[in-house]
Amino acid sequence: APGQLRRFQNLYHPILEFYESSGVLSTNFMLLPNDDNDESSRVGLEWDASDAATMSCLHDNLPQHLRQQLLSSSKSNGDASGSLAKILTSTVAPAARHQSFKGIFTLGFRRSVQYASAKLSKGMFRK
Repeated sequence: APGQLRRFQNLYHPILEFYESSGVLSTNFMLLPNDDNDESSRVGLEWDASDAATMSCLHDNLPQHLRQQLLSSSKSNGDASGSLAKILTSTVAPAARHQSFKGIFTLGFRRSVQYASAKLSKGMFRK
């Protein structure tokens, strides 16, 4: 949608600027002309997951409760990235289910099923 990149940049600029100035994150915002004489965009966010300092900075800026859960979870299985993925999934999943349930009443049953099946198939193909 027109203007979405600008809104994204305005909303997340302070956070992205902090990580860029720390040398943790590199951002690339490109505005590309499209057929309608409007602007479309391509956004790139890059970081080096193999760099210990980068990962330490990202870890240190997680909310305290996530750091505590990650510490206890990664001690038991030794896989910090897998543990973080599970923690984030368990945090986001209840809200996503609630939102999907509300969609049945706002979009209607048929469109909700179409949307949910598209989301589920997208998740299955990613793994």
